[in-house]
Amino acid sequence: MVPATQNSLEGSRYRRPWYTANRVLDKDKFWVNVVLPAGITDQEIAEKTQAFLKCPA
Repeated sequence: MVPATQNSLEGSRYRRPWYTANRVLDKDKFWVNVVLPAGITDQEIAEKTQAFLKCPA
């Protein structure tokens, strides 16, 4: 669970300005292209994200 303060900051500080700068309106469809940093391996990605991919028991 994300604390309310962090969630609010993420939306106001990062997401809203991005939507505005890219003219994304409600219900607009858009692509997100994820680019990995140079030199990182699939194994490193798996190790770094493993904790985020587990569902709580």
